Amino acid sequence: MFSVIFLFFCIGASARDHLKFDTTIICNVEENDTYNLTIGWYEVDFFGADNMIDPVHYTPNTGNFSFTLSGIQQGDEAFSEGYKPRAVIHHNCFDNEEKHRLTLTVDRICEMEHDCHYRIINNITNRKGDFNIKPANFTYDDYSPFPDFTSDIH
Repeated sequence: MFSVIFLFFCIGASARDHLKFDTTIICNVEENDTYNLTIGWYEVDFFGADNMIDPVHYTPNTGNFSFTLSGIQQGDEAFSEGYKPRAVIHHNCFDNEEKHRLTLTVDRICEMEHDCHYRIINNITNRKGDFNIKPANFTYDDYSPFPDFTSDIH
């Protein structure tokens, strides 16, 4: 009996849900024209973090850098309220150019059986550690462009 309950808890819902992140990263370090940025998206739950979007590396110019990353989740554990996205960022947007890790956990959960569109804006200048953030905008089941977003990647 315990095995059946545990299996149900592990399998949970099996919806195929899409998550899209229109992101603007701000780096205002005056000493450099460019910086290194690696970002991956994960889904945080009871069992840890599931890979949602493989890490991607960019070498953008300092200032504002906007891009879109999209991923799919195939359900979550039983009794879950939905997907809790977390960005793991490795960057050297520091005055001393050292590379550090920055973790941004989005406080807006994406309910299962919905497609979720997030607008994320974050200044990473001299920031490291773990932070909870609110999305600048959010929609369910609507990938219409956010009016303040234009990707720098074409």
